[in-house]
Amino acid sequence: MMAAARLQRGFVLVNDQRRLEPFDEDAMAVARELVAGIGRAGVSKVIRVVPSDLVSMTKILRALVIAETPYPTIRVSSAKQAEEILAQERATAG
Repeated sequence: MMAAARLQRGFVLVNDQRRLEPFDEDAMAVARELVAGIGRAGVSKVIRVVPSDLVSMTKILRALVIAETPYPTIRVSSAKQAEEILAQERATAG
């Protein structure tokens, strides 16, 4: 979180969640705070690289709904797709 505070407001975060393990309610509380903290730091959008299987995807979506992300989220299934979206963001911004 400290590193995020040093970024320029409007940054785009890429979050690779393909190896995300199931977590308990205590960890969910930490996840909610991380989501809120990234929002306070000024993230404009989050690109989440998520697993393609339905079970893992369902767990991640549940966590995100509970966390109530205050910013747009794009879900992709590969790092390559995330890079393509980042390139589009940069082209639009510049």
